[in-house]
Amino acid sequence: MEARPNSFPVYVSGQYLTSENLNATQDFLWQEEKASRYLLNGNGIVQGFNVSFADTTSLKQVNISAGDACTVDGYIIQSGALAFDKGFSIDMSWITLNDGTQLLMEKATFDTANMNDVATETIIHATELFSTASNINDLPVGTKTLDAFSITSSQASSNYIALAWVFINDAENDNCVQGDCNTKGTLKIFTTRYFLTETSVFPQQNSANPLMPLSKAARIKNLANSGSAAGFYQTSLTAFKANITELQPYFSVASSGKQLGLIGALLDNNAQASLTNAISKFSQIASSANTNCQQYNNAFASDISTAINELIEFYNEYANKYPLYSSSRIEGVIILGRLVQQTVDNWRYYFIPAVQDASMICDKKILSQLFMRAVSLVNNFVPQSNFKAQAAKVGKIIATPSLIGNDEFAKRAIPYYYDVLTNDTANAVLNTWNPRDTNLQNIFCYYDSIIPSRSSMVAKLAVADWTNENFFRIEGHVGIPKQDAIGAITSLIVNDGLPIQLLDCDVDYKGAITWYNWYAEFSAFLNDSLVQLKSNPEITNYAYDPFKKINTVNLQTSYRQPDTIKGILNDLTSYSGVFYNAAKVQGIAAKPTAKKVSTSKRTANVKVAAQNPVAKPQVTTRQTLAAGVTANSPLSTEVIQNYINIVPQEKITDLVKNYNTAITEVTDPKAKKLLVLKDLAGLEYLGGVPRGGTFILLHSGGTVIGDGCLSYYYRIDQGRIFDL
Repeated sequence: MEARPNSFPVYVSGQYLTSENLNATQDFLWQEEKASRYLLNGNGIVQGFNVSFADTTSLKQVNISAGDACTVDGYIIQSGALAFDKGFSIDMSWITLNDGTQLLMEKATFDTANMNDVATETIIHATELFSTASNINDLPVGTKTLDAFSITSSQASSNYIALAWVFINDAENDNCVQGDCNTKGTLKIFTTRYFLTETSVFPQQNSANPLMPLSKAARIKNLANSGSAAGFYQTSLTAFKANITELQPYFSVASSGKQLGLIGALLDNNAQASLTNAISKFSQIASSANTNCQQYNNAFASDISTAINELIEFYNEYANKYPLYSSSRIEGVIILGRLVQQTVDNWRYYFIPAVQDASMICDKKILSQLFMRAVSLVNNFVPQSNFKAQAAKVGKIIATPSLIGNDEFAKRAIPYYYDVLTNDTANAVLNTWNPRDTNLQNIFCYYDSIIPSRSSMVAKLAVADWTNENFFRIEGHVGIPKQDAIGAITSLIVNDGLPIQLLDCDVDYKGAITWYNWYAEFSAFLNDSLVQLKSNPEITNYAYDPFKKINTVNLQTSYRQPDTIKGILNDLTSYSGVFYNAAKVQGIAAKPTAKKVSTSKRTANVKVAAQNPVAKPQVTTRQTLAAGVTANSPLSTEVIQNYINIVPQEKITDLVKNYNTAITEVTDPKAKKLLVLKDLAGLEYLGGVPRGGTFILLHSGGTVIGDGCLSYYYRIDQGRIFDL
């Protein structure tokens, strides 16, 4: 091993120069030249030197493409395309010195070297390769053609590697062409020798970083159909459980191909310790979910998913760019790799940029910051049990301009469910929120007013230009009285010009209950009556088709459509009137009959149409109904008797009377001003509202429990009926 000199001779005028003086100067310059290569540039195969072979049944020729490389100690290996078809068996000593330096020597040379600082020695049975242009008679005794080594094609492709070794030979150099010299000097000759040896001798020098899949966050589905406070919390819990299932593999020590430990292993101890904490914290967050699951748990999961995806996208690119390289390499040697090279050859000496390489340092720094952001979000998430106390440190509702959509996560405002307060100074979330810049001068945070270092952001918020912002975080309202929240947000809209609309909704509100109860009774009566009309075995030939059609139309109608329902009721009275008039003409009286147990406990909120109203069917007119009764089939006494028994006239009279009472509640102006959750089709939870959209404040029992938003300005339909 050559030591790098830390001194060199300085000559003075008239000095008698010795060979030692000149050699010391030469040695210093040579070592500096080599050091500049591997310290400032790096080592490994820079380009080319791809290995392949040709054979039929046995290895006949090894081909190495032109290439350039630099050994770990700075020797240059450069060559044009080479082809080898001869070989000589030789034993090599692969030794490791006490300081960790690795050297390759001929075994015969090592045995006579008398080296005292050798830690280990490994004997390598190698085959030195000679070119096709060489004459076998000029080569060492025992050289033979490669096919004589009986290496099969499969063995060559999987069991062998090629390596290049810089061999240094001191040859006598006669510089004295005239006269006698005390010393003739020596000539150092650098020769690149090529060898074939088995892969089992060397440990793998590198491997491909495993690529990782992206994550996805589940949203809160059917928020408009939650129906009550309990249903509202359940929709949040369902989404949160799905999110935990999706994200758990990333925060796990178990091998899943997703665990962030794959990235953490590339980083420093601080990053790995932060991941360990995040794994523990994530498990706590996952187990904290309960029946009162707050919406922001899912907003947090969405944040984590976005942060992880940005990390993974960069990591996958980084993994392809920088395989996992072994820094433990043999001096003076370049392992060229297997004879059949794959995407990443586990033995090949890929180029390792020097530690001063700016691009690699920059990329690894960005990777580390993206990683730290993902784990910091978990480590600093405020759990539901502590959330109210944390938000109370600010104690007011704030509308924070932000971005949403395809914009980078770093450009979004920092939500209030992260603890950015550690002794009143910014902590890891703030430090890592913008990994590529760390500049947060235009990124707002709910807690800016109580972070001294960010007091300037409070002033910015007061005069913020919202022109280029497409989203507004609304925070600080959960858990406070609804009137306080309505007043505060209204003030933001009116006084600050916040470009959104505000509506509030009691998630437990059932709508116009008298109307709803009447319609539920009416629907159940139609359905049960039809079942009983068709179940009489004495009149199986009469199908009561118009009544069936009335019931079908009703099934396809939401009770929020009073005009359509009025038409259905009129059709029923008209159709029934035909039977009542026929009974009078024929002198048929209703007979007391045992009513069957109702087959339907149907209420309006179980109808498919209430959630997804279908196109209104063509309702049969009363004239058509009456004509159908007389034209399509004879009204026998049994048919009339059956109908007036099951659909008594007094029942129809009561339905009409109760309808007239219930419909007045529908047109009550006070009722028209109240929102029913199910009317807000497309309601989404985003933790705020898009610019120009509608923010829906959700409350129960007078207390705000959450929110939702519509991407448009919601206009109340004054003629609508409110759902249960």
